[in-house]
Amino acid sequence: MKSVWFVFSNEIVSGPYTAENIELGLTKGRWSTDSLIWWKGQREWITIKEWKENLPQIQEGFKSKVQRSTWYVEFLGVQKGPLSWIELKEFIMVTRNIAQVRMWTMGMKKWATVYEMPEVAKQLDITRREHPRAPIQGEAFVKRGAEDFVCHAAEIGEGGMGLKNVPHLIKGDVVYVTLKSPLLVNPIQSKATVVYTGKGGYTGLQFENLHAESRATIIDYVRQFSNAVDTSDVKAVA
Repeated sequence: MKSVWFVFSNEIVSGPYTAENIELGLTKGRWSTDSLIWWKGQREWITIKEWKENLPQIQEGFKSKVQRSTWYVEFLGVQKGPLSWIELKEFIMVTRNIAQVRMWTMGMKKWATVYEMPEVAKQLDITRREHPRAPIQGEAFVKRGAEDFVCHAAEIGEGGMGLKNVPHLIKGDVVYVTLKSPLLVNPIQSKATVVYTGKGGYTGLQFENLHAESRATIIDYVRQFSNAVDTSDVKAVA
């Protein structure tokens, strides 16, 4: 079984672990079912209790639906298909201007580019995001004009951060955000632009003129996820 799970407990992130490691940690009291867990592709932390209750469905989700679908593509006015996932991947990999490729499969209302389908882009290992992100815990204090509100942080990278349960920001809004997290010794403060809003109040921010010290703190924090090995700990970063 692959080591894909990270645990957040007592202000420390550790992992990656196998599912068996998680169960063993629970048995030995290293963490509780109220501790939080995250894995690649998951937008936010959930409790281990919720993870255990939904583990079969979560693991089934690793077997991507997009890989079982039959695809059609349109490029420079020429359509091709039906294509299997392997054929689609081969076509994408040899196409220089991927942004001009439109794709369609059963259930889609209209043709779309790979960048408009995050799950497909992830499966193809294609992304426009310049900087990697990692999950984060903490409160984000957001100021827009004369309005102030607090929401929860979901993920962060040197280029920006994701927030959840955001009430009423819209794409294009300019805000000032302060992130306070138990995983970061110093708060992160930056001007930011709203570049994405989605279901459930999820909002993506792009940092503007992020201070060098804050950038270094974020880079060090995110690097711990990309370089993590079994039983490694991700601690608060100064």
